[in-house]
Amino acid sequence: MANSSSSSNVTTPLAEPVESSEEPLFRFGLISDTQYVDAEDGSNFPKTKIRRYRHSLQVLHRAVASWNQQIRNGKPLDFVLQLGDAIDGSCAALNSSSSAVADLVRAKEACVCQKWHWCIGNHEMYNFSTSEWVERLFLPEHQASSYYDFSPSEGWRVVVMDSYEICIMQPTGTENRAEAIRVLEENNPNDVINGGNWFQGVEGLQRRFVPYNGQFSATQLQWLRGVLGGAATAGERVIIACHQPCYPAATNDCNLPFNYDLCLNILHEFKGVVVAWIAGHDHDGGYAVDEGGIHHMVPASPLEVEVGEDAFGHVEVFASEGLKVKWTGRMPRKGQWPETLLYPMPYGERVIQPEVAVNQPEVAVTLPPEEGDELVGIASSL
Repeated sequence: MANSSSSSNVTTPLAEPVESSEEPLFRFGLISDTQYVDAEDGSNFPKTKIRRYRHSLQVLHRAVASWNQQIRNGKPLDFVLQLGDAIDGSCAALNSSSSAVADLVRAKEACVCQKWHWCIGNHEMYNFSTSEWVERLFLPEHQASSYYDFSPSEGWRVVVMDSYEICIMQPTGTENRAEAIRVLEENNPNDVINGGNWFQGVEGLQRRFVPYNGQFSATQLQWLRGVLGGAATAGERVIIACHQPCYPAATNDCNLPFNYDLCLNILHEFKGVVVAWIAGHDHDGGYAVDEGGIHHMVPASPLEVEVGEDAFGHVEVFASEGLKVKWTGRMPRKGQWPETLLYPMPYGERVIQPEVAVNQPEVAVTLPPEEGDELVGIASSL
C-alpha cells in the first residue's frame, strides 16, 4: 500500500517509508536568502520584522563551517544550493554591489565544497544584469545560460530555473522587460511601474502580479519539458532549484512567478519524475506536497533570524529511502517538512495536463500584508 500526504487538503500517493542502512547517493548544502549588505540592521517595508544584514553573512559563515565539519567527518558534499537573493538590493544605492559579492565569494571559498549553484532572485537583478551575475557567480560550465541542468549521480538530475528571465528589472528597451510590463499592466489595475500600493483591490493569486516577481519564458519552459522528458526516458528523478516557489500552498500568493501555473503543469506531465521544487523568496519559509506528490520546500531566510540563530542545512539523497533533510535553526512558518521526503508514485507515466487557469482560488492562500514581502518597494526594500 502506498503512503500518502494530505498537505493542504491534497491527498498524494508517496512511496512507503523504507528503513535501510544504505549510504546516500549524494549530499548537498542548502541556504536561502542571505540578502547581505554591509549596513546596519533595517526592516521590511511594514516595519514588522528586523532585517539583520551583517548577521546573515555570519549565518553563511556558520553554514560553511558546519558543512566543512561534516566533510572532515567523512560526509562529503557534492554541491551547495544558494536559492537566490544572496545580496540585498540596497547595495546598488550604496555602490557596494561588487564588494558584497566579494564578501560572499570569500565565504564560499572557505568551503571545502566549491561547486556552488546560485539561483537568480530579484535582488540579484536590482544590482546586476542577468549576464553579469552569471559571469560573476555561476560555475564556468554553466555560464551559457541563466538556467541549466546537471547530473550529480547516476539516476538523478538537478535543474536550476530562472524565474526572472522576464521581469521589469531587465534592461530598458529589451523585449523581456516590455513583456513583463505588459503582463503586470494586464493583471494589476494599480501603478506597478512607479510605485504605490500594488495590492489595492487585488485578491488571491492575482497578487503575484507585482514588480518584484517575474516569469519563465516560453523557451525556458519548453526546455524544461525537454529535460524532464529526457529524465523520464532515462529513468532519472529530478530536483528543481529556483528562487521563487511554484506552488501556492507552500508560500504566500504574492511570491509566485507570473506563469507558475504553466510551469507546474509541465512538472505534472511526467508522473513521479520531479521529487522536489526547492525555493527561496518567502523569508518565512513554507512546505507543501502537491497533487502529483512533488515536495515544495521553501527554507526560512537567514536575513530575519535572531542574533545567534541559524537557517541552513543539507539534504541527503538515498536510492530508496527518499530525501533526508538535516536542518539547523529556524523552520518554516507555513508547513513543516518531514525529515524524509518520500518519492512520488508511480513513476514515468506521461500525463498531458489540461490548461491551468490563471486563477485557482481553491488552492489560494492569502496572508496579511505584514507576513510577506508584498508591500516592499521595488527600490530594493524587498
